[in-house]
Amino acid sequence: GQRRHLLRGASQVWSTATGVLLLGREGELLALPLDVATGGPAVGATKVLSGVACVPSSGVVYFDVATNGTIVYAERDPQATEFELAWVSRDGRVEPLPLPPREYRGPRVSPDGTKIAVGIGAGRGRASDIWVCDPVTGAMTRLSVDSRNNVFPAWTHDGKRLAYGMTPLDVDVAALGSKAADGSDALRVLARFDQSGPRAALSWTPAAEALFFQQDGGAGKSADILYLSL
Repeated sequence: GQRRHLLRGASQVWSTATGVLLLGREGELLALPLDVATGGPAVGATKVLSGVACVPSSGVVYFDVATNGTIVYAERDPQATEFELAWVSRDGRVEPLPLPPREYRGPRVSPDGTKIAVGIGAGRGRASDIWVCDPVTGAMTRLSVDSRNNVFPAWTHDGKRLAYGMTPLDVDVAALGSKAADGSDALRVLARFDQSGPRAALSWTPAAEALFFQQDGGAGKSADILYLSL
């Protein structure tokens, strides 16, 4: 029943017949030999493989090991996070925008159709920020800086402001914020929450006196839609 600390920074572990632990960590596999006498590490962990498919938000790394030590794993697609933004017509024609492939998430078109607000970054607890792009020229304006979960912006009906959920990287406090779409003002914090976790802005009321947003219920729980009076 005694607990021993072996290593920090791994999210998944498999043991082999030879007493070596195989650890998963964000697309890497590490080998950690154990000392039979003490039950602790014999030496430090060494990298065995990189480029393994994984889900960073949950820590899952897709691999397994046979009794003879053979490793089987799903290889990560090096272009898996390179998305393109494009217009799609009603008849299915695709017209890519003049923007480089990036980790785009949750694009929202402005009410007048001239701008697109989009999250760029991994999200799901990792760094991501809101950008506003001009689909004609490809010009980009970065609105949020150094935050997590910023992937679902919501335009006010006049197209002047955007709201989005955020969690600053240096603290574990979730919030909803608002900023001018042209980046001309400082962030306004609309609400703070005791519990961290993603909150996605959905829609403003016409006069911007209230904001609807979605709150993730966490593992195994449903999400809720809430109404924030401003």
